[in-house]
Amino acid sequence: MSALRTALLEWDADRIVTVVTAGVAVYSSMQLTDGSVTGVALAVCLAAVLGGSWWGVTRFFEHAQHR
Repeated sequence: MSALRTALLEWDADRIVTVVTAGVAVYSSMQLTDGSVTGVALAVCLAAVLGGSWWGVTRFFEHAQHR
């Protein structure tokens, strides 16, 4: 039960951004395509771009704090 509690209740900024990124990617792909394989590919690409952007921003600010 403690593992489930950890997964469901202990949310940090990275987990929230990951969930929001996935939701935005799926919603955008559904709006921009006809829902076929192209939509899945677009969702993956959008998730990679948005997730990579979050990774870059957090890495930049962590590096800036250590200066």
